[in-house]
Amino acid sequence: MTFRFFMLSSHGSVLKDVEWCETHPVGGSETAVLCMARSLRKLGHAVEILTDPNELSSRPCDVFISLRKWELFHNGHGPGNVNYLWCMDDVDQPIVASLSDQRIAQKVLENCDACILVSNCQQQRWCQAFQI
Repeated sequence: MTFRFFMLSSHGSVLKDVEWCETHPVGGSETAVLCMARSLRKLGHAVEILTDPNELSSRPCDVFISLRKWELFHNGHGPGNVNYLWCMDDVDQPIVASLSDQRIAQKVLENCDACILVSNCQQQRWCQAFQI
């Protein structure tokens, strides 16, 4: 199975090395993706980490996971057979503020299969704030 993660980070393309977080300080979100990618590779899956929007293409993959970048789903369906938005940000954070517009939130949800959130508490807050 092929997994493709997309995340924007100030660390850039070094995050394509899943071992980077073992020897360099990175944020929690980046660490989570790198650890997940490493675990998936150990299970025999092909994993690609994209850090530049120009790397996104229509190349199909089995599972596409966009870290925080909900806008990709607002603009269209992801390139995976299954597409996820993985977001660690609570409803009061600027990065997700636009999702309070029902039309935007609905379009995002129509174009991805599910949202991966950090906790049940975050899920409840998202459902209430974004009316999803």
